[in-house]
Amino acid sequence: MSAAASTSGLVPRTAEPDQGLAELSAAVQLPDVALAAYDDVQAFHDSVIANRRQYLDAEIGRITNHLATNT
Repeated sequence: MSAAASTSGLVPRTAEPDQGLAELSAAVQLPDVALAAYDDVQAFHDSVIANRRQYLDAEIGRITNHLATNT
């Protein structure tokens, strides 16, 4: 457990956010609104990651083509 988590009483950060949410939910009864908001944030995050990967793949292709034609 991290020092910040142990001193503040918060659930420690994990590699999997859902694991932290499960631990928090076990300790605290979260309203459905909070869980729905978490799901919305998770969906947005997943979308941002997918879009970023797509952009970076396109950039790799563009730069690779540029290097192939200009070297």
